[in-house]
Amino acid sequence: MSTETRIKRADVEKMTIAQIVDDDRVKNRFVELYNARTGSSSGVAFYALTIESFIRAIQEDANLSQCTPMSLYSAFLDMAYYGINVTKSSKPQAYLLWNNVNVGTAVAKNYQKRARLEISPYGELFIRQSMGQIKHADNPVVVHEGDEYSGVYYKNGAKTVDYKPAKVKSNKIIAAFMRIERVDGSVDYAEITLDRMNQLAGYSERKNKQGNPNGSANALYSSNSGQPDEGFLVAKLIKHAFSTYPRAPKNPNLQATFTTEKEDAAEDVYGVDEETGEVTNGPVVEECEAEDVTTPIQANETF
Repeated sequence: MSTETRIKRADVEKMTIAQIVDDDRVKNRFVELYNARTGSSSGVAFYALTIESFIRAIQEDANLSQCTPMSLYSAFLDMAYYGINVTKSSKPQAYLLWNNVNVGTAVAKNYQKRARLEISPYGELFIRQSMGQIKHADNPVVVHEGDEYSGVYYKNGAKTVDYKPAKVKSNKIIAAFMRIERVDGSVDYAEITLDRMNQLAGYSERKNKQGNPNGSANALYSSNSGQPDEGFLVAKLIKHAFSTYPRAPKNPNLQATFTTEKEDAAEDVYGVDEETGEVTNGPVVEECEAEDVTTPIQANETF
């Protein structure tokens, strides 16, 4: 078997899904990324597990099978880089999703489907722990009307919360918060309020109206007697808990895994923006499919 880890972009763009996951160069790069990020030597085993969940996800959604080979390749390597996969479970780490992207102009639109890896709240926690950013996260707490709750505030230069549940639980939700322990022993708190959830619902509605005038916000924003589903609220809390933390690094420069006819070419011949992964030299990028897929979490689950 070849040990080569570099591949021509043009070759990837001609591949079928089966050819992408079976190519020795892709496999070698996947294993290399996983082992480097995790400091382990179990990349081959993780590769086999990831292929299974990757192919199953595509088989279950016909839209994914229509996505560009380049986007599927990138999503596949993202799983190696982050050490997560799209295996279905009670605590999924990630999802394989797709977007319609306009690669034409604002007037002459030309849509293509592109796959992407969407990291779940569970995956977010896993990545933060594996990166050494946090040591532990307590179970999120949903605050109801009547509870004694101070909100997150600073005391002696550190965040803290005063909270005491009411003897009789109300059905009206006020907020949710979570205690996070960093690796240095310091403590952080994250909070999400109903005002913030209402704001997010507005974003969700506007996003889902793109290309669909009848689009609306994710139903889970109001499925609990007009309030957010509690598990959905907790999922949003976790996703937003790390907004002030260093960003989880993107899968580094996928061009490094490609070869060109001129190996010493210094310029970015593919015109790929490393922040967004989208083409920057011409086409107008317009994402149309915008489903909010955050999965509800049981409020009493242990992390």
